[in-house]
Amino acid sequence: GRRLALRQAAGAGRQRVHADAAAERRDAELEVARAWLHAAAADGAVAVVSRQVAALAEIARVDATRLREGLVSDAVGLRTQLEADRARVSQVTATGDAARAHAQLARVLGLSADALPTLAALAAPSMPAAPDSSTLTAIALRARPEVLARESALREAQRRYTAERRGVIGDMQLQGGTKQTSGFMTGQIGLAMPLPLFNRNAAARQRYRGEYAEAQTLRDDLLNQIAGSVTAAWLAYVASRGAAQAASTFDARGREIARIATSERDRREAI
Repeated sequence: GRRLALRQAAGAGRQRVHADAAAERRDAELEVARAWLHAAAADGAVAVVSRQVAALAEIARVDATRLREGLVSDAVGLRTQLEADRARVSQVTATGDAARAHAQLARVLGLSADALPTLAALAAPSMPAAPDSSTLTAIALRARPEVLARESALREAQRRYTAERRGVIGDMQLQGGTKQTSGFMTGQIGLAMPLPLFNRNAAARQRYRGEYAEAQTLRDDLLNQIAGSVTAAWLAYVASRGAAQAASTFDARGREIARIATSERDRREAI
């Protein structure tokens, strides 16, 4: 009884250790992936802001020329110059963010920042329709190794609590020995079992009952965290997918604005 429960607890403990190790590996992989995506996105932001600075500087130059010719108001000239200045400030900020992102990526990889290879530019990913959030939550609860670790810890605590409840009655003991009686050597054998009159193993039972309740609470808390994080990620994905069409035209619209500004400049210079 009690020994079987302890063996089962040890088996659940081994499963918990393996699941914890898998969760640690997964967390490390995710940390590297996040750091790489952050660094690559920061590099992309620097490239976008740099193009924006060049375009707005050209627009501001054209408007300054038109302002001197009296073709636009002072407010228009000041506004375009202000936008160009803001873009230059954004470029400085983006450059600093990229440097910090590269340093973070180097840290999680265990490298120096100078040893990092050139990061490939991020390409716009395809964004298929997502399954419903309940399906994704069910998949996460089955596949996440930390769920298996918590379930194993719960089984381990339950088995240990069972073992201590069975420990109210002590293990039976087989005893044997010899003795000399009236000049003759005799042997004796017997069974002994302690009776739970004063020691009913109450302290150990209370301890493991508390550990079992704590394991249940931690398991339930983890399940709630995973369900919430999956729902939040699903909502963010759906929102990003809805905005992807509009975002895909940003570069084209920026190039069109720059083309119009350049054409206007060339036309004025020709006159």
